[in-house]
Amino acid sequence: MQRVPSQQAKGELTQAAIADLLHNPTKTVSVEQLKQEYTYVVSDLRSMGILAAGLVVLLVLLATFLPT
Repeated sequence: MQRVPSQQAKGELTQAAIADLLHNPTKTVSVEQLKQEYTYVVSDLRSMGILAAGLVVLLVLLATFLPT
């Protein structure tokens, strides 16, 4: 951010600094907001893990009993 010396005491920004801030906005998100928004991710990961473990067990059982 660029400030003109006379405007620096007042805390005002230059037009270039304002344009830069408008072009690249920043949003602060708390951990609670992220947890609230992405609660489904944990349940989806758990479901995929259970499915993957079940399929691995099935493959091991098939590999054990089919060749005999």
